[in-house]
Amino acid sequence: MPGSKSSFTAVTIEGMRMMLFTHPLNFKGRWLRDRLQPWLTDNQRIYNVGQVSIGDESSAYISVLYKDDKLYCLHEINSNEVYSLVFARLVGELRIIKSVLQSWNKWDSHLSSICTPADPATSLSERGCGPAVTTVGLVGFLSHSATKNEWEDAYRCVNASTANAERVTNGLNFAGVGGGTLWPVGRQGQNQRYRFANYVFTLVASLTIHETPQAVAPLLGASLDSSGDKKLLGLSYDENRQWQPIYGSTPVTPTGLWKVNKKYHVVLTMENKI
Repeated sequence: MPGSKSSFTAVTIEGMRMMLFTHPLNFKGRWLRDRLQPWLTDNQRIYNVGQVSIGDESSAYISVLYKDDKLYCLHEINSNEVYSLVFARLVGELRIIKSVLQSWNKWDSHLSSICTPADPATSLSERGCGPAVTTVGLVGFLSHSATKNEWEDAYRCVNASTANAERVTNGLNFAGVGGGTLWPVGRQGQNQRYRFANYVFTLVASLTIHETPQAVAPLLGASLDSSGDKKLLGLSYDENRQWQPIYGSTPVTPTGLWKVNKKYHVVLTMENKI
């Protein structure tokens, strides 16, 4: 942003190597900088720690220091062209950062320790474990907690909104017109945390269809438009119990059959916008 300076600091907190950086927002327009916010990233996930400036004060320049398990910031304030410097210790912000890193480590350890059957067709006593769930490149995971209107990201970065959702074991049950969830990984106003999703991503969902629809119904999709209506790619299911792939506006022949109350793992992948 013209006329402003962000701060980038490599740190080791909770035994994890991270990058702390700061960035001002621009709610006032006219290239004014306000609402200074520190961010945390491990080069996979990005977490917004909060706001360190007060209100909408103009704060264009900031530096961050982490030393002896203490976090400090030095930032400028411009009030009617009168400039001041503020030096503050970020006690609450460091507490949040440690809590988030603990969550990241907890879920990485949990997911990588899950035993996936090497051969699901064999008996429980003979299955053995297949390859561990990889957490390299994993930026979000919707599973453990949800409310009527929100499905929480276990990594605490970008939550999903829900409609007509009921909490069930290991997930949500969607019913009725408009039932579903929207995960806005590429739509977050001025701060686009996961811009890579415009070019490359893999989306994985475990799901079960409980009844046959009366017409083609959407199941899982990815969209680059703001409304979420124009699917870039996805998968629907129809009244003939066939899968209906979606590749933009290109007509696609139905493929394969699905069964009621059977669990499926659906994977959508895009590389280089393909």
